[in-house]
Amino acid sequence: MKLEHFNNHVETLAAKILTNTASEEELKRFNDWYAGFDDARVELVSNESREELKNRLLSRIEAEVANLQPKRQQRWHLHKVAAVVSFLVAFAGVMYFISFNVENRNDASGDVVYESKSTEAGQKRVIRLPDGSSVKLNAGSTLKYPKSFSRSNRRVELVGEAFFDVSRDTLNPFVIDLNGGQVKVLGTSFNIRSYAAEPDVAVAVKTGEVIVTNSFSNSSVRLMPDELASYVPNTREITKTRIQNTNVVFGWREGNLVFNEAGLPAILKALSSWYGVTFEVEGSVNGGKKLNANFNNVSLEEVLTCLSHNYEFKYEINEKQVTIKYQETK
Repeated sequence: MKLEHFNNHVETLAAKILTNTASEEELKRFNDWYAGFDDARVELVSNESREELKNRLLSRIEAEVANLQPKRQQRWHLHKVAAVVSFLVAFAGVMYFISFNVENRNDASGDVVYESKSTEAGQKRVIRLPDGSSVKLNAGSTLKYPKSFSRSNRRVELVGEAFFDVSRDTLNPFVIDLNGGQVKVLGTSFNIRSYAAEPDVAVAVKTGEVIVTNSFSNSSVRLMPDELASYVPNTREITKTRIQNTNVVFGWREGNLVFNEAGLPAILKALSSWYGVTFEVEGSVNGGKKLNANFNNVSLEEVLTCLSHNYEFKYEINEKQVTIKYQETK
C-alpha cells in the first residue's frame, strides 16, 4: 500500500465517522487500527537509504492494519478522530522531513559539486553519468553535470553537440540547459547541436519524446522520433520539422561524415572540427556548388581527394594545416 493510499483510506474512515455515516465494520476496523498501532516502536536509523526507511515504516503500518486483533469495541468520539487525523498529518510531515534530509544529505554543507568534460577539435568521447545515462560528445563540446545525481537534480549543461541516451525515471525528468533554451526528457535518445559560434540550436529525437523550450519566450514543442526542433536564441520561434535523412543528424556517432546540399565553405568548416585541422584557401571559392556525400571512417586525405575533383582545387597537408589552392575558371 502506497503512503498516499494509506492516508486516503484512514482519512476516508475518519470523515465517515465524523459525519455518522460509517458502518459497524468500518468503525471496528478504524478502532482496531488506532488501538493497536504503536508508533513508538518505529526506529529511525540514520544510515538507511530513503527507500529502505520508507519501506520499513510503511511495512510496519501495513502489518498493524492487516493483522491487528480486536482489543476493544467502542464508538469513536470527535477528539479521538481528530487525534488520529493529526497523527496522519504528523506522519506525513516526518516522511517529508526524512525524504528531504536524505536526498539533500550530501548538499547540506555547500553547493552541488559539478564535473565538466570537454572535447577538442577532432575528438569524440563517451561519458557515463551518475544515473546510468550515457552521452557521446562530438568535437569541440563541453558537458557540465553534477558529480552525484539526486532525485531533485538530474540536470546538465551542454555547449556543442552530443547524443544522449537517458535512463528512464518517470518521477525525475532529465533536463539539459542550452544556449537560450532547455530540453526536458523522461527517458529517450536524442541529439542536440548547440555550438556558441552557430546561430541556431537543433534538437533531434531518435527514440522516445522530448520537450524543447525557448527560454526567451517560454514557448515549447514536443518532439517524437525522427522529429527535429530548431530555434535561434533570444527569438520567439521554435520550428518543428520531420527529419528527411536521419544519417545527416545522427550519423556522426558511427563515424559518418554526411553532407547534404553543402557548399565548400560549410564543408571545410565541418572538416576542421572533424579532423582538428585549420584551412587556408587561396583563390576564390565557388560557393554556389553543392555537394551530397557520405564519408564513413575515412582519412582527411581521402575526403580532400574526393572534394578536389568536385571543386577543382589542389591541396597540401602540413600536419594540422591544410592549404586549398583553388583553380580559377576562365
